[in-house]
Amino acid sequence: GKEVRGLYCIGALGADTEAEDIRRCRLLCKSDLSCGFWQYGNQSCWVEQGFQPVSARNITKHTALAPWIVDGEQVLRGCPHDPHPLWIITGVVECALGSLALLWAVTTGRGPTREHPDAK
Repeated sequence: GKEVRGLYCIGALGADTEAEDIRRCRLLCKSDLSCGFWQYGNQSCWVEQGFQPVSARNITKHTALAPWIVDGEQVLRGCPHDPHPLWIITGVVECALGSLALLWAVTTGRGPTREHPDAK
């Protein structure tokens, strides 16, 4: 197995079977938005705490606990799909309108007017 170093050990979760303990460990992590990794091994649940973030660099198989890890995963959160094309079009249009408004604001007061048609 592989161990994710830096996780917080919750300990045993009190289930009758190892499979139920693993399910509970997974749910514990998925119910906490700051948890990005969980693992189960040596009859204990290990989860990431928000105040002590870990990354993929913390994954190793060269520790004493690694052979005892039987399950775990990295929990990824975020938008599960690509943005709708309408949002992309809206962003491009807003960017263009913003650029035109900025150009207008920068050039206000310059150039010919009715009172001074020959101004430059």
